[in-house]
Amino acid sequence: MVAATSVVAFRVASALLFRDPQGVRSVCASPLPGPLPPSSCVTWPAQCLIQTRNGSFALSSRIVRAGHTLTGMVGGGRMYQNGTKPCPVFWGYMKDVGKRVSGCHEKDYTCTVRISKNAPSSAYYVINVGITSDQGTGWSSDYYAVVGQDEAVISGCAALISAS
Repeated sequence: MVAATSVVAFRVASALLFRDPQGVRSVCASPLPGPLPPSSCVTWPAQCLIQTRNGSFALSSRIVRAGHTLTGMVGGGRMYQNGTKPCPVFWGYMKDVGKRVSGCHEKDYTCTVRISKNAPSSAYYVINVGITSDQGTGWSSDYYAVVGQDEAVISGCAALISAS
């Protein structure tokens, strides 16, 4: 005789997990945040990673929780207008991902934004910043993913067997 079981389903990132009296089994989908962005691309702007010789760009984290902050930093900036001014930075794509907390002006080499507390979990996304020198504007990029409220990222398929 087969005993009746109650099954409860819950979502972790994009994998659906089922809890039954025998434990938890995972039905794997394409877990977020998914594959990394490519390191090069044929056309710009695109979701690929690039760096200009005008300056490097790096984000404070690859994974950011909804409601938390994400900081972008430009390093190795060159001087502009025959060495009289630091290179201006275009932060527009960075400011598109959240509410400005600090920096983010063209003379700033850091930009901090707060991701919306209601942001859903996402795949990796590339942010480009423009760094202008006497030779023109060059673009540098980095990537991040959002983990939404009450969610977690599990790499690959997870299986948790409960102790009986």
